[in-house]
Amino acid sequence: MAMSKVPGLALNSTIRQTFPRMWPNTASALRFMKRDKTYEMLSRSRIRRERGRGMVMAMSEFRESASSSSAEVEIDEALNQLSDEIDETLQNLSVPVQEEEKAEFWEIDETLQNLSVPVQEEEKAEFWEIDETLQNLSVPVQEEEKAEFWDGQQAGGAEEEENRERRRKEVEEAINKVLDEDIDEAIDKYGNLGHELYAKIDFAWINAFAERAFGGNPAVVCYLPYETESEWMQLVAREFNVSETAFLVRRRASNSASKFATEKTLLEMDESGKSLQPVTRYFTPPPPKNVFYLRWFTPKVEVDLCGHATLAAAHLLFETGIVEDDTVVFHTKSGVLKARKVKGYDEPPPKGTKPSKQQSRTCLVELDFPIVSVSKCESVEVEKLSDVLGNDKIVWAGKTSAGNYLVEVPSSGDVKLLKPHFEKMLEFEGHGGLIVTSAGEQDSEFDFISRYFCPKAGVTEDPVTGSAHCALGPYWADKLQKDTLEAYQASERGGRVSVKVNKVKGRVSLQGSAVLVMMGTLVNSHSGSS
Repeated sequence: MAMSKVPGLALNSTIRQTFPRMWPNTASALRFMKRDKTYEMLSRSRIRRERGRGMVMAMSEFRESASSSSAEVEIDEALNQLSDEIDETLQNLSVPVQEEEKAEFWEIDETLQNLSVPVQEEEKAEFWEIDETLQNLSVPVQEEEKAEFWDGQQAGGAEEEENRERRRKEVEEAINKVLDEDIDEAIDKYGNLGHELYAKIDFAWINAFAERAFGGNPAVVCYLPYETESEWMQLVAREFNVSETAFLVRRRASNSASKFATEKTLLEMDESGKSLQPVTRYFTPPPPKNVFYLRWFTPKVEVDLCGHATLAAAHLLFETGIVEDDTVVFHTKSGVLKARKVKGYDEPPPKGTKPSKQQSRTCLVELDFPIVSVSKCESVEVEKLSDVLGNDKIVWAGKTSAGNYLVEVPSSGDVKLLKPHFEKMLEFEGHGGLIVTSAGEQDSEFDFISRYFCPKAGVTEDPVTGSAHCALGPYWADKLQKDTLEAYQASERGGRVSVKVNKVKGRVSLQGSAVLVMMGTLVNSHSGSS
């Protein structure tokens, strides 16, 4: 029994917690005393009513037996006296409880309400001695009982520590099993492994397409021990409430990898131990250490492609040293995506600064994404887009294969001042996103600028949208007749994206910087979601 370290608790709350563990009869009395007294008063009232009914019957009998001619006046006086007695019996509910019962009631009720009438000294001393073990009050327990109590505590604590250590070793063995062998086999063997592995989940908050902290587009990246339920990931994304939360899982060996096993013939000692014999063995190559599963969630839905959260995930793997190669491979709902170090990761710190693991730096990453095609909108859709934008000067409007609208307006000023009607955008079909773009100013370093809105997915305006540039890149490459472009997303936070279009391979390269802003731990969140 653990002793509370919180001093000064109110007496009545202390007693309420203590008495159920002490004397059952007293506990019941304390808990229900007031209600019992009320019941007792009602019971006495019932008895009085019964007595009254008996008196009424007696009065009736008296009437029948009395002589109506000779004792009329005496009868009336007797009836009046009897009637008064009945009224007093039925209505006098304020008759006090016997003094002895009243004293007993207040003595017990004082422990609940902390009233001024003292409990008998003998009972009070017995109460404090027992309650001290629960509430750490000042009255000491008898030394013999106290020693016995702490001996039991120490014995129980040693056993609990032994169980904890055994479980820790089991989990450590299980995690090694997960890292080195088949995940399904490990889970089958160790049963409730999931809750142990999910007791603490590491996450990082990274600003993508940002050349400094607190710019660009923030994304949260959670590094998971193995794949888990989509419902839990959606809850976590809703909790972080950034435009996208990414979930990373290392791609490990599985039973399906057995088809890639290599057959080899080896020489091994025979059973006699005197001669060698050829033996065929099968070896499954270990999975690459730079291959991961990646999924993205907005606060409302899972999405098929997200550029800035992919950039953030790659930056986390490179910056922390989880991936030492120059390239990381992601398996996603949009196929296989790759990210490559460009600069900043292997460079020494600037002169005059000391290298530090806590030092955040800006690094450049290149993403290899698929081209997203765009088809021209019908006139009816163009009218709907004009209504949403509050601007009838639409140069061109189309819809991407990912389900977003792409609208070109005359100038960068139109893009920056745009205030779309978000409620009307909720009526969009499909994904419901809107990309608005224009060519850059003549003296600008950017070939085009853009903004992206998607209230249907819980993102009113996305600060910088890598996936949108998979459609914007090819669109402006055709218009400007160039394959390498510099782009700027003109949100409040803003962000720069370098785009290279390869139409032959159907790919778009997106380069952007990333900054690690914070790291933390999700504590016991997985078990709490079930």
